[in-house]
Amino acid sequence: MAQVKTDKKTLNKSLVALIVLVVIELIGGVIFLFANYYSTAKKTVTQKQDKKQAVTEILTKIGALYDLPTGETPTIATVSDKTKLDKQAFFAKAENGDNVLIYSNAKKAILYRPSINKVMEVAPLVMNVPTAAPQIPNVTPTPTIEKKISVSIYNGTKITGLATAAEKKVTEAYKNSEVVEKGDTIKIIVGK
Repeated sequence: MAQVKTDKKTLNKSLVALIVLVVIELIGGVIFLFANYYSTAKKTVTQKQDKKQAVTEILTKIGALYDLPTGETPTIATVSDKTKLDKQAFFAKAENGDNVLIYSNAKKAILYRPSINKVMEVAPLVMNVPTAAPQIPNVTPTPTIEKKISVSIYNGTKITGLATAAEKKVTEAYKNSEVVEKGDTIKIIVGK
C-alpha cells in the first residue's frame, strides 16, 4: 500500500510539473506574438509617416518652382522604366527616377526631376470621353492601325483601390490602352 501512495505522489508531481511547463510555454508564445505584432504595427506606422513626409517634401520642392493646383492631393508616380514610356510625348524628356504628379481635379500632369530639382514638363490631363457616339457617314472604312497606349498608374493617396479604379476607367475609355504598371507609390525617390 505504501508503494501505491508513493507512485501516486510521484505521478501527481510529474503531472503538476508538466502543466507548469505547458503554461510557461503558452505565456512565452503569447509574449512572442504580442512583441511581433507590436513591432510590425510600429514599422507600418513609421513607413506611412515616411511616405507622407516624402510626399510633403516633393510637393514643397516643386511648389517652390511651379504654382501647384490647390485643394487636392496629387497622385504621385515614379518613372521606373522610361523605355516603356518613350512613345508618349509627355515623357519625351523623362528619366528613370523622375516623379509624375497627377492632379485629377485640376486636370494637370507634372513631370519633375528631383536629381536636378527641375520641372521638366507640364501638360493638361484629358480623361473624359464623349457620352454620345459620333455619327458615322456611309463610307467604306479605311483600315487604320491603332497604336497601343501604355499607361502606368500609381496611387499616391491613403485611399486604397484608387489605382484599380483608375485602371478600369482608362481601359474602358481607351480600348487601345494597356496598363503596364499599377500600384502604390512606395518607390518615391526624393533626390540623390
